[in-house]
Amino acid sequence: MKKQLFAIMFAISMCAVLSASTAYAQSQTIRADVPFAFTANNKTLQAGSYQLESATDNRILWRIGSTDGQPADFLMALTRVGSASGKLTLTFHRYGDKYFLAAFKTPSYEIALPVTKAERKLRLEKGPLATMDMVRLETVTGISR
Repeated sequence: MKKQLFAIMFAISMCAVLSASTAYAQSQTIRADVPFAFTANNKTLQAGSYQLESATDNRILWRIGSTDGQPADFLMALTRVGSASGKLTLTFHRYGDKYFLAAFKTPSYEIALPVTKAERKLRLEKGPLATMDMVRLETVTGISR
Protein backbone atom coordinates (compact mmCIF):
# COMPACT_ATOMS: atom_id res chain seq x y z
CA MET A 1 0.00 0.00 0.00
CA LYS A 2 2.82 2.39 0.89
CA LYS A 3 4.57 1.64 -2.40
CA GLN A 4 1.42 2.42 -4.40
CA LEU A 5 0.85 5.66 -2.51
CA PHE A 6 4.48 6.64 -3.06
CA ALA A 7 4.21 5.85 -6.80
CA ILE A 8 1.05 7.96 -7.13
CA MET A 9 2.61 10.89 -5.24
CA PHE A 10 5.77 10.64 -7.36
CA ALA A 11 3.72 10.62 -10.59
CA ILE A 12 1.71 13.68 -9.50
CA SER A 13 4.83 15.62 -8.51
CA MET A 14 6.56 14.75 -11.82
CA CYS A 15 3.52 16.00 -13.77
CA ALA A 16 3.61 19.26 -11.81
CA VAL A 17 7.35 19.73 -12.45
CA LEU A 18 7.05 18.98 -16.16
CA SER A 19 4.11 21.33 -16.69
CA ALA A 20 5.89 24.13 -14.80
CA SER A 21 9.08 23.71 -16.84
CA THR A 22 7.10 23.69 -20.10
CA ALA A 23 5.38 26.95 -19.16
CA TYR A 24 8.73 28.52 -18.19
CA ALA A 25 10.39 27.40 -21.42
CA GLN A 26 8.07 29.43 -23.59
CA SER A 27 9.63 31.26 -26.50
CA GLN A 28 10.76 34.85 -26.13
CA THR A 29 11.12 37.26 -29.02
CA ILE A 30 13.02 40.53 -29.35
CA ARG A 31 12.22 42.99 -32.12
CA ALA A 32 14.68 45.80 -32.79
CA ASP A 33 15.34 48.47 -35.37
CA VAL A 34 19.05 48.35 -36.17
CA PRO A 35 20.19 51.60 -37.83
CA PHE A 36 23.37 50.15 -39.37
CA ALA A 37 24.54 47.10 -41.31
CA PHE A 38 26.05 44.40 -39.10
CA THR A 39 27.49 40.90 -39.20
CA ALA A 40 25.83 37.96 -37.47
CA ASN A 41 26.84 34.34 -38.03
CA ASN A 42 29.39 35.47 -40.67
CA LYS A 43 26.65 37.08 -42.78
CA THR A 44 26.22 40.79 -43.34
CA LEU A 45 22.72 41.99 -42.58
CA GLN A 46 21.50 45.39 -43.75
CA ALA A 47 20.07 48.07 -41.48
CA GLY A 48 16.43 47.41 -40.70
CA SER A 49 13.95 45.77 -38.34
CA TYR A 50 14.99 42.37 -36.98
CA GLN A 51 13.43 39.72 -34.82
CA LEU A 52 15.38 37.38 -32.53
CA GLU A 53 13.64 34.36 -31.03
CA SER A 54 14.72 31.15 -29.37
CA ALA A 55 14.58 28.20 -31.74
CA THR A 56 14.97 25.61 -28.97
CA ASP A 57 13.65 25.30 -25.43
CA ASN A 58 17.18 25.28 -23.98
CA ARG A 59 17.92 28.65 -25.68
CA ILE A 60 21.17 27.45 -27.23
CA LEU A 61 19.96 28.03 -30.78
CA TRP A 62 18.36 31.35 -31.78
CA ARG A 63 16.76 32.52 -35.02
CA ILE A 64 17.42 36.02 -36.40
CA GLY A 65 15.49 37.39 -39.32
CA SER A 66 14.29 40.66 -40.74
CA THR A 67 10.66 41.48 -40.14
CA ASP A 68 10.10 42.00 -43.88
CA GLY A 69 9.93 38.26 -44.58
CA GLN A 70 13.53 37.51 -45.61
CA PRO A 71 14.77 34.01 -44.68
CA ALA A 72 16.02 33.73 -41.10
CA ASP A 73 19.50 32.65 -40.01
CA PHE A 74 20.41 30.72 -36.90
CA LEU A 75 22.76 31.80 -34.13
CA MET A 76 24.41 29.45 -31.66
CA ALA A 77 24.74 30.84 -28.13
CA LEU A 78 28.19 30.69 -26.58
CA THR A 79 26.88 31.28 -23.07
CA ARG A 80 23.50 31.94 -21.55
CA VAL A 81 22.89 33.30 -18.09
CA GLY A 82 19.55 33.54 -16.34
CA SER A 83 18.49 37.08 -15.52
CA ALA A 84 15.50 38.13 -13.46
CA SER A 85 14.87 41.48 -15.11
CA GLY A 86 16.37 44.17 -17.25
CA LYS A 87 16.00 46.00 -20.50
CA LEU A 88 15.94 44.32 -23.87
CA THR A 89 19.27 45.04 -25.51
CA LEU A 90 21.41 44.06 -28.46
CA THR A 91 25.17 44.45 -28.00
CA PHE A 92 27.51 44.96 -30.95
CA HIS A 93 31.30 45.13 -31.27
CA ARG A 94 32.26 48.05 -33.49
CA TYR A 95 35.54 48.45 -35.35
CA GLY A 96 35.38 51.73 -37.29
CA ASP A 97 32.26 51.37 -39.45
CA LYS A 98 31.92 47.57 -39.06
CA TYR A 99 29.48 46.14 -36.51
CA PHE A 100 29.28 42.57 -35.21
CA LEU A 101 26.40 41.21 -33.13
CA ALA A 102 28.03 40.03 -29.90
CA ALA A 103 25.20 39.51 -27.40
CA PHE A 104 21.60 40.23 -26.57
CA LYS A 105 19.42 40.29 -23.51
CA THR A 106 15.82 39.18 -23.08
CA PRO A 107 13.74 39.65 -19.92
CA SER A 108 14.89 36.19 -18.77
CA TYR A 109 18.32 35.57 -20.31
CA GLU A 110 21.57 37.18 -21.30
CA ILE A 111 22.98 35.48 -24.41
CA ALA A 112 26.60 35.84 -25.56
CA LEU A 113 27.49 34.83 -29.11
CA PRO A 114 30.86 33.46 -30.25
CA VAL A 115 33.25 35.76 -32.12
CA THR A 116 32.75 35.22 -35.86
CA LYS A 117 35.46 34.44 -38.38
CA ALA A 118 34.90 37.85 -39.99
CA GLU A 119 35.48 39.64 -36.67
CA ARG A 120 38.61 37.58 -35.91
CA LYS A 121 39.95 38.34 -39.40
CA LEU A 122 39.34 42.06 -38.93
CA ARG A 123 41.13 42.01 -35.56
CA LEU A 124 44.13 40.27 -37.13
CA GLU A 125 44.27 42.74 -40.02
CA LYS A 126 44.20 45.75 -37.69
CA GLY A 127 46.68 44.16 -35.29
CA PRO A 128 47.32 45.76 -31.90
CA LEU A 129 45.76 48.99 -33.16
CA ALA A 130 42.32 47.38 -33.45
CA THR A 131 39.99 49.53 -31.38
CA MET A 132 36.73 47.89 -30.40
CA ASP A 133 33.77 49.83 -29.05
CA MET A 134 30.74 48.18 -27.52
CA VAL A 135 27.46 49.54 -28.85
CA ARG A 136 24.22 48.71 -27.03
CA LEU A 137 20.85 49.17 -28.66
CA GLU A 138 17.89 49.20 -26.32
CA THR A 139 14.56 48.11 -27.65
CA VAL A 140 11.17 48.37 -26.06
CA THR A 141 9.58 45.61 -28.09
CA GLY A 142 9.67 42.21 -26.48
CA ILE A 143 7.14 39.47 -26.85
CA SER A 144 6.80 36.44 -24.60
CA ARG A 145 4.87 33.55 -26.03
